[in-house]
This record gives sequence, structure tokens and C-alpha cells, in this order.
Amino acid sequence: MLTRNDLFRHAAETYGDTPEYLWQRDPRSCVLRHPQNARWYAVFLSVAGSKLGLKDNSPVDIMDIKLPPDDIALLTAEQGLIPAYHMNKKHWLTVVLDGSVEDILVLHLLQKSWEITR
Repeated sequence: MLTRNDLFRHAAETYGDTPEYLWQRDPRSCVLRHPQNARWYAVFLSVAGSKLGLKDNSPVDIMDIKLPPDDIALLTAEQGLIPAYHMNKKHWLTVVLDGSVEDILVLHLLQKSWEITR
């Protein structure tokens, strides 16, 4: 199961990017963005499970990523992939980082978001 820190390490090694913590009121939330154009390609948040439609109300880490709308429509049928929390649901997808999505798919989706926003 990939954690936020695993994904931060991957982004640093693969793209040379490090998380930016933009919100003082929410010190765990951060973004990954392209240094050349400042566009976000991933947003990391910790939210109550109930806000995502989960049965457990415990906080869960999520990653919001940007994808083509057609991809989002297909992917939301999969467990752990839901319409974006706190982002435009047409262009963003939430990946629940609780082990319900295979690591290889998480990394593929992060790569795709990085490419789309480049």
C-alpha cells in the first residue's frame, strides 16, 4: 500500500517535485505542481471517511489527480476511486490511499495527471 510519503518520494525521484504546503489551517494538505507552469497535478488531503461515502468516519488520506473526463467516468466504477473530493468532479478524481487501489494503478494515474498538466 502506497502512502503519501511514498508518493512524495516517487514524485521527487521521478519528476523532481516536492510537496507544497499552502494552507496554514490544514498543515497536512499539500499539492504537487509543475515548477515550469505552476499547474497542480496532485492534491493530498486527509478527510473523514464519511465525506467520501465510506462507512468508517476515521480520517483517510486521499490524492486528487487531474484526468480526462472520459477516464474519470470509467474509473469511478472501481473501488477506491471516486469523483473528486473538493475539486471539479469532471476533471479530477480522488484516489483513496487505504490500499484499496493497486499501487501500480496509483502510480499510473499520478503519471497520467503529471502528463496532462505539463
